[in-house]
Amino acid sequence: MQALYASLNLPEATRIVVYCQTGQRAAVEYFALRLPGYNNVTVYDGSWAEWGNRADLPYVTGSGNAS
Repeated sequence: MQALYASLNLPEATRIVVYCQTGQRAAVEYFALRLPGYNNVTVYDGSWAEWGNRADLPYVTGSGNAS
């Protein structure tokens, strides 16, 4: 995973927000990002369960079209 993050060439100060369906897998990603030095990492607590159920918030599908 560290090699994947390194390939993104993100400065360590970059703000990163991780999420999944309910926040459990995002917690693992949070720690995986913190270990190599990304200190500005946040878990979006509501995750997709919250965001995806709100009609007033945008999202992008696999086709790249905002809905």
